[in-house]
Amino acid sequence: MIVGIRRIAPAIGIAATLVSSGVEAQSAPPNSYGTAFAVTKDGDLVTNAHVVAGCTAVSARLGATEFQGNVVVRDDNDDLALVHLSNKSTHFAFLRKRPEVRVGDTAITFGFPLPNALSHDGNLTVGYVSSLAGVSDNPTYFQVSTPIQPGSSGGSLLDSSGNVIGVVAKRINPEKFPSQGDAAQLVNFAVSLNVLRTFLKRNQIALTERDSSKDLSVADVGDEARLFSYSVRCAPNNQMLSSTKPSGADAPSDDTSERAVLYEEDLADGHGRRFEGSVAWRMEPLSAQGAHGPRALRGDIHFLGQLNITLIVSESLGENRQASCKIEVTFDTAQSARGQIVSVPGVLMKIGEETKGAPVVVRSTQSGPASFALLCDENYQQQNLKLLKERAWINLPIIYKDGHRAIISLGKGTSGLRAFSEILRE
Repeated sequence: MIVGIRRIAPAIGIAATLVSSGVEAQSAPPNSYGTAFAVTKDGDLVTNAHVVAGCTAVSARLGATEFQGNVVVRDDNDDLALVHLSNKSTHFAFLRKRPEVRVGDTAITFGFPLPNALSHDGNLTVGYVSSLAGVSDNPTYFQVSTPIQPGSSGGSLLDSSGNVIGVVAKRINPEKFPSQGDAAQLVNFAVSLNVLRTFLKRNQIALTERDSSKDLSVADVGDEARLFSYSVRCAPNNQMLSSTKPSGADAPSDDTSERAVLYEEDLADGHGRRFEGSVAWRMEPLSAQGAHGPRALRGDIHFLGQLNITLIVSESLGENRQASCKIEVTFDTAQSARGQIVSVPGVLMKIGEETKGAPVVVRSTQSGPASFALLCDENYQQQNLKLLKERAWINLPIIYKDGHRAIISLGKGTSGLRAFSEILRE
């Protein structure tokens, strides 16, 4: 039996329709909208992958305040995504730790459905967990009776203690559901707690959990959810960028400054030393062919009184002529008290500035007195490109000639995320 399932449409009148035998899904339009919720104090939000499909940047609104965020991870298999805000989150959600979710548990959600028609302050709805599996016993989802509408996608599903038990995802499409004249009612689905927990762990997001040991009123759960629930809207990359850039004669070059941080080991201080800097990303020709030839992504990195660094990211062709990636780093250490740098062992990609990094598999060689080349391993091409393109922060470990170690941490920002995607092809 084929059952029509509809993801909660990211825009009015546009629905991504799924069927249990061979998923059929329309990609979300570039101006789609939905709901997200904070899971850490560092500005990490969870939403559905289909809400942010085709986007690298979103606008996230909490109450009357609007924030800018980057899409750092999107998992289409589990329909989950991570958005990282440029600001920290004052409030964030707790995941349910114990007991296990059961059929009949209260299932509450707070979201922002139909923003062009309903309240901009959000909507609270309540129901129950109907089943611990989705269509055809799919364990990725819970079935719930909680009413949801287009725009509810990505919102937290909460129990009576106010703890997260799932992520609102989709609903039955009544037009495709086989029936004897009766439309399906209150047959909706949320990504399960176990899938959400695994997704966060896989992406090095620390879990904040607590037991569901108290029974709050629905109104109290709603008051808490309102503090960590965001209305999110995805905009085309060029629209998001152009809205923040001046135009005409006063417009600057394509350089966009983002944060850079230098963490140096200090034997006298276990916490080490931290220096703030900046990185400006820009595209530039890779050869004498100029604008008509291949291009590279250049990052000019400055730490006042410490280091000046040039980082070049480009494609390279391996022995089998397959496109891979190459990262070149050149140091100016004239102002550094530590002096010469003798090694750049590798590169890590991170979701956020303070999260754990995942390594890009590279071969590091010294290409000059102050230059190093990191060549991506062709055997890990897909993994390497995914990390380089999707993660918002770059960590470069370095070793000085005197043996001291340091880490250079670079933020991509919206411009860098887009440029990495343009330079590095699958």
